[in-house]
Amino acid sequence: MTMDQDDPLFDEKYLVLKRDELPIVLEHMAHGFTKDHAAGVLEQHRVDDAVVVRRQDLIAAPVLGCYANILAAMVKTLGKDDNPNRAMMKSLTNAGDYFDRQAEAAAEEGWKLPD
Repeated sequence: MTMDQDDPLFDEKYLVLKRDELPIVLEHMAHGFTKDHAAGVLEQHRVDDAVVVRRQDLIAAPVLGCYANILAAMVKTLGKDDNPNRAMMKSLTNAGDYFDRQAEAAAEEGWKLPD
């Protein structure tokens, strides 16, 4: 899916890439680096459904903590039935732990109004 500036979900401030795709993007950009080429390469590799919540933002800690708690509740609920899908449970647990760590860090550093 390609987003443009007329799309209400288009983010003019942030562009998100997967870390493992950054070398690929840089390699493509190194061949014939023009502004249009660079924009095209970034557009091909951008993660369209990513949303940026910065830890510095005043409300980041509760937002990230809520997400972590929802994931923990899912793990607890799904685990009650002895869910045989251990990979999914591990993935949910890891994601919850990640967002919990981010919430804790945001609580220490997040005191700026979002802009």
